[in-house]
Amino acid sequence: METALIELSKAYLSGVFALVAALAGALLALIGVAITNYFSTRNNNKNLFIGTVTKERATWRGEMRTHVACFLQRGPPASSFFNVSYHSTAT
Repeated sequence: METALIELSKAYLSGVFALVAALAGALLALIGVAITNYFSTRNNNKNLFIGTVTKERATWRGEMRTHVACFLQRGPPASSFFNVSYHSTAT
């Protein structure tokens, strides 16, 4: 009877250790998933920001090209800064 009780205790302890090991493995997996999710979200947010800034810069460049082309088509103003002649006042 004692040997059966000892065998039952060994089986019980073995089951408890298996349960603890399974729970520890599940907890480690959960922590790993949480860390991966954190870094993936952070990288995705950075990539989204970079993509948005790049797109807006391209739009801005296009608008600037249009404005500069319109400005250059008008020609120089009547009193251009570069056409001002300076007279020497020294005699």
